[in-house]
Amino acid sequence: MSRSAANLPLALLDLTWARMNTHMYPSSSSSMLARARFESILVNSNVRLVHLLHLKEQEPQHRLVTRSGADKVTAVRRNGRQMNISPRSRASNAVAQLTAKVDALVTHPLAQAEDSDPANYTESQLVEFYADLLGHPSIENNELSEISPVKEDDHYAMVEAVARRLFPDTNDLDLFRRENQDNGHDNSLASRLRARLETNATAEGFTHTVNVVDEASILQITDSTEIHHRLILRLREIVLASEAASKVSNTPLRNHETLQNYSESDTTKPAVPIGILTKAEWEALVRVSIERHESVWPELILDLMRRSGNEPSEELIHSVLQVLASDGRVSEVEAFVSRFTAGKPTERQRDLHIKAHLKSQHPEHGVETALSTLHNYEAIALLPPMQSYTRLITALFTTRSSHNHAQAWDLFAHMRYVAHQNPDVLLYTLMIRACAGTGYSHSAMVTEPERALDLWREMVVDKRLEPTVGAYNAIILVCARSKRFAMDAFRMAKEMMDSRRDAFGVPQMLPDRKTFCALLVAAKMHGDLSRSRWILAEMLRAQKERGPDTNLVDEETMMHVFHAYASYRPPFRRGDTKVVNENAPANDIKAAEPTETDIDVGDDFASHFTAIPPQSRAEIIGEVTTLFNRILVDRRIVEFDDQAGSMPLQGLFGGVELTPRLLNAYLSVHYMHAPLPDAYKLFNGLFSDLGVQRNSHSYIEAMERCAYLQSREERQTAGAFGEMTWLEWQQVVAQVPVDNVETARMIERSYTAMIRLRAYLHNVDEALQLVRQFERTYPPHRVKTPTPKPEMRSTRAVLFAARPLIRFTSSTDIPDDSVPPLLTFRDLEFLHQRLVLYGRTADLAYLKYISKAYEGALRRRRDRSIQA
Repeated sequence: MSRSAANLPLALLDLTWARMNTHMYPSSSSSMLARARFESILVNSNVRLVHLLHLKEQEPQHRLVTRSGADKVTAVRRNGRQMNISPRSRASNAVAQLTAKVDALVTHPLAQAEDSDPANYTESQLVEFYADLLGHPSIENNELSEISPVKEDDHYAMVEAVARRLFPDTNDLDLFRRENQDNGHDNSLASRLRARLETNATAEGFTHTVNVVDEASILQITDSTEIHHRLILRLREIVLASEAASKVSNTPLRNHETLQNYSESDTTKPAVPIGILTKAEWEALVRVSIERHESVWPELILDLMRRSGNEPSEELIHSVLQVLASDGRVSEVEAFVSRFTAGKPTERQRDLHIKAHLKSQHPEHGVETALSTLHNYEAIALLPPMQSYTRLITALFTTRSSHNHAQAWDLFAHMRYVAHQNPDVLLYTLMIRACAGTGYSHSAMVTEPERALDLWREMVVDKRLEPTVGAYNAIILVCARSKRFAMDAFRMAKEMMDSRRDAFGVPQMLPDRKTFCALLVAAKMHGDLSRSRWILAEMLRAQKERGPDTNLVDEETMMHVFHAYASYRPPFRRGDTKVVNENAPANDIKAAEPTETDIDVGDDFASHFTAIPPQSRAEIIGEVTTLFNRILVDRRIVEFDDQAGSMPLQGLFGGVELTPRLLNAYLSVHYMHAPLPDAYKLFNGLFSDLGVQRNSHSYIEAMERCAYLQSREERQTAGAFGEMTWLEWQQVVAQVPVDNVETARMIERSYTAMIRLRAYLHNVDEALQLVRQFERTYPPHRVKTPTPKPEMRSTRAVLFAARPLIRFTSSTDIPDDSVPPLLTFRDLEFLHQRLVLYGRTADLAYLKYISKAYEGALRRRRDRSIQA
């Protein structure tokens, strides 16, 4: 009994205990035995003892109590009332029924408990279960997307089948020009109609086709051997003949002059569609023409399809419209929409209309006309899709104009206020990437990591959008370009890797080339060479595992790696140590021979790269030289001697192109860690030997290296190196317009470097001559005249037209990136110190005048720009 009762529910045991306590006499011996037996069952069943203790506390105390007469009468009456309400027989029946119910339930929970035993799973079954549960859904979607599109060969096969049907003589190359086999006169109805319409069909029907394409284009494919071209001409002949026959059948036969008076407007859609091609065959013909990048013929095919009674689908219309928009043919897009679209244009058509303005090469079209078109759609309550706003914002950010960048942020705010309140992941990624700055030299658009992190939190936390690899790359790059948030870039990269992993620990979002490059930017911001070398090793390992088609290590990657070597400060400095041999020079690091670009690369590649980063400048030059020569070997510019030994990781640097910025990054390492004579020699031979042309950064960085000398022994070399570079730079500047903001800043840096170099070499007169030359070439009065603002950035309070309703940026927040070259006191400070040393008061006054003139002109320019 106790074993069976142990499986009973606790609530049922509590109910049984309560019933027994109520209906039994507590003073009887049988009830006391039942209570004792039930208590043992409860104790053995591990029930809630709190209820048991509570019931024991309510047991009556059997002791003698003296009562008064009134109490005795009350007790007798109460006992009599209880006997009348609950007779003994009724209590025994209730207990018997409860006991029967308990006995009936004794076996049922046991069977139910046996059935509820958990199933035993093997380890392989559990692994398979969790693999399905934690699997990456993107893999299945990619497989479906690869299967769903129809291949180009299927379209062309369908077109060939149509050609065989319309041209039975497939051996004849000129299929669409069939000679009339009946040279005699035929009096049949078809012959008379053909004779009557022979002249008129060409004149009338050809005019209708010219509205779609010109006559020269049609004559161009007349001699074409392409099957779909011949098929288009054949279909055109059939449609023209059927339209002419339809007119004749609906009109009484008249003379030839009356028949010529039919206008093109009389050509209507046939009451019964002409069964020339099926709808799928028409679509296949259009697809073949689109896949061959033909911009004219898809529109003609749609026109013939419509005139034959087959209305083209909306998807097919959008496909042809996509071709016209990609070519930037704005007028053709507008005419196509008006001809093939009934009613208001769809969202896709509005987006392609705006895209045509952005792709147009015509001077009358561009970003401003695209903005006007977008706002015109908003004015008539036809809101463009979010993709249109993304296109415009992307186009504004791709230009190197601070006004366009400000307009992009304003358009983002305007879109959320007017059209789409919740941006998608792609637009959030674009705006976060814009917070990283433009990236070109001395850009006024600085990095804004705080704004980027706010947008990231809004996207992930508030909107609960799933970030992509591109979104992570954007936020990592923004953090990497800020020295304060550089370590957050590695935290975001770890979050990307750990966000979603399958049952085997493989992450769903793998880092790509942009992710590694952003992490390299973060590492070089702190001069962390250990992280840079580790990232490069991971890129090489991932490239080897993913296959030869994966090109992770490219020119940008190696540029960041070389910059990390340049910003690295080795812990060991030879000049700070005690030299045992006094005859040896203190700064002798020529043992590494960094200037030779054709050194022996047959040594073991791994021997140059140990777990410990370079401890001296010589080791830095040695590693960088080995890396660069390895690039030359993989690019097959330098021959590798097989007898010297095998090279590990062979061919992994083959995707690194030799560009000016890569060579500049390689030179920057020598500028920082090698003596100036070695860098001078490398500068003269590197570009010419590799056949790469120098850019403006090549000359500016060389002059700045000469201006900021590391030791007095480099003065003679710095003078020759700087003057030679200055003469070559003057020839480059003469060919580049100064209106370019990058060129203007480069001119400032070049003059500042040469003025400092000549002042450092005590050539004060030559330094003052450069200052006067700069004043004549770029006078201060040019600075005070600001560049006119674009119409879209006007400060007039207008709530309608091509200006956003909401703006993120004010006039004071927009930097002026069109300032001509100028010199400030900071640029002339070193020359000022030399003049003070020599006591040249007049020259000091002139120097003060020049610096104040440019500063005052810049201040007036700022005031006028704000008031514009």
